[in-house]
Amino acid sequence: MKQFVKHILFICILITAVSQLEAADVVVGARLQEGEIYAGKTFELSIVIQNANQPANVDITPLKKFSPRNAGNNNYTSVTNGVVYQAYIMKYYLTVSQPGQVVIPSVTVNVDGKTYKTRPITVNVLKAQQTDQMHLDMSISESVCYVGQPIRMTLRWYIRQRANGYHCNVPVFNDTENYEFYDLDYSSRNRNSLLEFPVNSESKVALQSEATYQNKSYNLVTFEQIMIPKKTGTFTVPAAIMSANLGFENTRRRSVFDDRYIYKPFQATSQEVQLTVNPLPTEGQPDNFSGLIGRFGIKTMASPTEINVGDPITLTIMITGEFLDAVEIPELQVLSGFAENFKIPNEQSTPKTSNKQKVFTQTIRPIKNNVSQIPSIPISYFDVDKRQYVTVQSNPIRLNVATTELVSIDQAVGTQRIAEEKYELESIEQGIAANYNGPDIYNNDHFSVVATIKQPVYLVLWISPVFFLIVVIFNRLKTTNDPRKEAVKRQNKAWGVALGQLKKLKLSSVDSKSLTSLVDIMRGYIANRYNRTAESLTSSDCNKILTDHHVEKTIVQRFCQLLEIYDNARYGGMPNDLSDVPFDEIENLIKTIERSK
Repeated sequence: MKQFVKHILFICILITAVSQLEAADVVVGARLQEGEIYAGKTFELSIVIQNANQPANVDITPLKKFSPRNAGNNNYTSVTNGVVYQAYIMKYYLTVSQPGQVVIPSVTVNVDGKTYKTRPITVNVLKAQQTDQMHLDMSISESVCYVGQPIRMTLRWYIRQRANGYHCNVPVFNDTENYEFYDLDYSSRNRNSLLEFPVNSESKVALQSEATYQNKSYNLVTFEQIMIPKKTGTFTVPAAIMSANLGFENTRRRSVFDDRYIYKPFQATSQEVQLTVNPLPTEGQPDNFSGLIGRFGIKTMASPTEINVGDPITLTIMITGEFLDAVEIPELQVLSGFAENFKIPNEQSTPKTSNKQKVFTQTIRPIKNNVSQIPSIPISYFDVDKRQYVTVQSNPIRLNVATTELVSIDQAVGTQRIAEEKYELESIEQGIAANYNGPDIYNNDHFSVVATIKQPVYLVLWISPVFFLIVVIFNRLKTTNDPRKEAVKRQNKAWGVALGQLKKLKLSSVDSKSLTSLVDIMRGYIANRYNRTAESLTSSDCNKILTDHHVEKTIVQRFCQLLEIYDNARYGGMPNDLSDVPFDEIENLIKTIERSK
């Protein structure tokens, strides 16, 4: 009984704490990521909404010149000495193009109908060093094109130095008012030649190879995008900026605890590109022109071709060309010979694209027995080489359609009828009582609640649900988790969980996937040990947390140093000397940190 009362009191206290949290005032602020910020390199701005647990409406219009992009949201909750701290964090990626002192303006945040404003933030944007160890080249396949014409933009990054933390900023990709952009299909490429390549804070796919540039050998990373101009005129495509941390041999290395390489930030800037976009000619433009520009072909297949009226036919339409993302299935309903001879449903299967061919599948049904063929299907496009409109069409497909015989109901169920038997109604004087006889008809079957309760079977049926409900409520109260106890349990298990994960990781090969696991283990230990969120922890955050908890300085520096090295190495496209990951050292560091509590 005492335990039951304790549980009831705990629930009351918990409800009071939650109500106090909900009643707390909302506080809105902005903060930048820790560390130095360089021109042309993306950095993170966080809008922190204290005492809130759901997203707010943020007006990022004042940040337009920094090309803001959503970087995700997350909840943050902590309990310290019984005090609950809760915040909702909304993150944005920003980019500053020029070095110098820059002011990040305040933004307006609407939370539950109330408006708040963040404070402006002044930041000193640095200019990264230049080096002949890396170069960036940008080009487009056509300097003069037509509006709506797909052209290929190519970025080539030449690098001959150990690198990590690289990132490419391409300002034109933010200009969605004047251009459309599409990724290329690399599914047929050798996976070993593909590289994860960060562009404007998005993960893209690039090709890696070797090449000669200015009579020197370089590693080459090639990134391509299809861009389609939406407006006519003369445009300047701004220069792209490649940022990377380049590693140099540490000549002052005296022990295994010192870094073998020292990484410094560098940048390479491409040239600007001029683009002239002309309008499409109106002369000779066909009525069914759908806006395709390039060179295309069309073929069709059908199965089956011998059918009855109303039977389904699977019509396959194959369109070939260089760029097929903008290609849609022709509107069969408006083509001659289709609407009057076939039933064409609105439902369509998802098209499939491979090897410069896009395949559409459509079901059609003949509605007449005199239909002899599926008509030709035309497509019109503007041929850039010929500078004229061209119409190509598929070949017609012969059909053999038979008349469907109609079957009557009599033919379907048979013509022999079952003889109907007729009965006359008969009246009986006794009425319904004629169906009953014997002394049982005089028993009093009146329902009584008291009499029912007295019977053991009915008593069990009455009491069981109530008893079951009481047991469930008590068990629920008994198993309710105390947040403070859960936090303590999580802290106590942190080092054991981390060491167990490290032992399993030792047996796996060292690659980018295992490095990700290693970084997650190290972050996860700090998050569990000190009640933090692992995903948002950086090496700087870990340094501050461990220092605040009086962990030995050399241990803190080495732990954060390893965390930063392997976090950066996950994104390094160039060879990294990672064949000997110091698992034992990381285990000893975790054990030492654990003994410092």
